Amino acid sequence: MFTPQWPQYLCRWFCLLTLVFAQTTSSASNDYRTRRIGITETGGARAAEGGTLAEPKHTAVVFAGGLSLAEYESASPQTAISNPQTTTVHYTRGPDMGGGVGGLLYTNRGGATKFNLSNGRGDIVAQSDASGALTWTASYEAYGKRTKETGANADKQRANTKDEDPTGLLNEGHRYRDLETGAFISRDPAGFVDGPNLYAYVKQNPWTAFDPEGLEYVPILSAPSCDPSSPMAQACAQACVALLKFIGGYAAGTNPRSQIQYQRNVNPGASDDEVLELARRQTLINESVEGLAAVPHKKGRVETPRPPVATGKGALEKSQVLVNKESGEAWENKIFEARQSMKGNAVRQITIKGNETGKKTKIDVASRDPKTGTPILDEGKASASAPLTPNQKKVIPDIEKNGGVVVGRGKPGFEGGTVIPPTPVNIVRPPPGEKKR
Repeated sequence: MFTPQWPQYLCRWFCLLTLVFAQTTSSASNDYRTRRIGITETGGARAAEGGTLAEPKHTAVVFAGGLSLAEYESASPQTAISNPQTTTVHYTRGPDMGGGVGGLLYTNRGGATKFNLSNGRGDIVAQSDASGALTWTASYEAYGKRTKETGANADKQRANTKDEDPTGLLNEGHRYRDLETGAFISRDPAGFVDGPNLYAYVKQNPWTAFDPEGLEYVPILSAPSCDPSSPMAQACAQACVALLKFIGGYAAGTNPRSQIQYQRNVNPGASDDEVLELARRQTLINESVEGLAAVPHKKGRVETPRPPVATGKGALEKSQVLVNKESGEAWENKIFEARQSMKGNAVRQITIKGNETGKKTKIDVASRDPKTGTPILDEGKASASAPLTPNQKKVIPDIEKNGGVVVGRGKPGFEGGTVIPPTPVNIVRPPPGEKKR
């Protein structure tokens, strides 16, 4: 046997509410969370149900959290519900459809089923019968007041799928809100979490936020969503991610090094070529936006000095060169790490002069075979199409045929003056189709 917890107190006017509505007098009793768990109606006609009420009707309402699930009617105040399976009204809830609470899918009242339709905020905007015919529609203002209704709807769920009284008060979970003023009628039990005004609803931004429990402002972007596997939820998530990536990309500025690092972070599955292209596009967009800021003000207005912004073909070529340089360094790091893990004696960036040409070139990674001490030379190219420089085309064949000598200070194991015998130079490129991370 289920026994509802009826309050043993009367807390001002909203715990024992008496009102006259369409010649019907109603009294309501609340529990500790201000939920209307008991309603008594006497006299008059109940227009929503299209009938008259000669005898008092008592209704017990069962909640799960802040959501009403079922109603039980009787001719006398109920102190116990002997058969919880026999409901007068049963509300079937689904996932959140806006407003941060469970959506109302359909209602079964006296054997008749009505289906509900919500808008993006979770407001119930339409109801249909089992045949699909609309029996009720409504439009809402920002704070949940209905501006237009057609048909009849005996359910209490309205704005944000919350329960609404005939008085125009909306049960927001832990307190009530006046739909006329848009403000709560009691202080926020959570304190100053939403600022100094303890009665304001979602910081006066009802189109961009919810208050699921009547305690705290929740922005729409961070509010609980509907089924994440649904096409609509996935499309919204992709749009949000794309927007946040663009904002982050703009914040990264026009510095190619920063831009490439940002694109790598937000596109972990992308290849180096794809990262380069994303960085190049975002850099050009950022330069274009900054170029707009550099347009002179109209005559008669104060012009704020701005630093010159590189635009046009020259800027595009400059950005591409820097982007390529950044990618080359990243690929060189991969080669060095691979050699270091295998040989343990790798060094980066040594300069070798060819014995025959007398010309110099830098080699990205140099190491030695641990058994024979033979030099191993690697030159990295970050893409399949990246060519050797004109100087490399001359010096590398010279080193491979005639050998060379390390010039400058060199690096440990390859100090200046180290003789390099004729040695192949490995041109290391990513395999076709490989995601180069």
